[in-house]
Amino acid sequence: MVDFFHKPEYTWEDILYLINDGVEESIKLDFKSAGSLEKEERKKREIGKDVSAFANSAGGLIIYGLTEKDHKAASESFIDGTIYTKEWLEHVISEKVSPKIDDLKIFPLRKDGDVQRSVYIVQIPQSKRVHMNADKKYYRRYNFESVAMEEYEVRNLYLRASIVELDIAEIDIRTRERVRQGGKLQKCEITLRFAVLNNSDGVSHHYKMEISLPKNYLNNLDDTHLMVLNKNYLNEENGYVKYSVSNRSPIFQGEKDYMFSLVIPINRSDQSLLDEPIFVRLYYTSGKKEKEFLLKDFYEKFAW
Repeated sequence: MVDFFHKPEYTWEDILYLINDGVEESIKLDFKSAGSLEKEERKKREIGKDVSAFANSAGGLIIYGLTEKDHKAASESFIDGTIYTKEWLEHVISEKVSPKIDDLKIFPLRKDGDVQRSVYIVQIPQSKRVHMNADKKYYRRYNFESVAMEEYEVRNLYLRASIVELDIAEIDIRTRERVRQGGKLQKCEITLRFAVLNNSDGVSHHYKMEISLPKNYLNNLDDTHLMVLNKNYLNEENGYVKYSVSNRSPIFQGEKDYMFSLVIPINRSDQSLLDEPIFVRLYYTSGKKEKEFLLKDFYEKFAW
């Protein structure tokens, strides 16, 4: 289920929920009355200050068009959308916050379809970069406020932004029917491909992947496939055979590196192999990731 801060769309029911439940402001949620959107320079810089603070912290929502009482959503404070349009707000944020915040979204809501009774929900992601406001200061969220950052906090934020983050990409699994008798599948081939994804702004030069396969998986492999595995053999423990594959070249922003591929024949008589988990671990300079999965989870319609 998508949480409230990452919804792909918002409706007026979301505004009523905030008001009726008296939802409280937090490090990830801020309510702003209509007076927060004005065309004087001071107000524009205040918009940039608040938006950049969210991006420099944990991300979240700024809702323009709601009043608060004791930091809780209280009532609508409608914005005239014919004067302060979504495009105007986008331009102010783009003009006052540097560099641009990727994937920032603005959702305009109109009470009963009336543009003059608008509320704007600004959805701000936690950024991988460091953002400065037009007043040449850096801000972060603290409790219910946007506060100026100390010099050491800015340095730490730049350090966070420079950390390369890798992940185990969605695993590519394919099947191919090989033998059918009497209309029933007797044998198939399962192809496993494991990839590393660089979802950060930096370049990673050193990483490796470990794959732990149940030893029973190897019983059906021919000499060709076993030879490929043996090149990457690491050790055997508790009924599992572990293989290790290191990167051959750097991985750049947004790239995938398919590091390991294996074709496993499965016979009707040993389909219980689908119930044995496979473990994939990724080691890189700034961290470690691990995933466990069952082949049967990918084959709910797999009819033997």
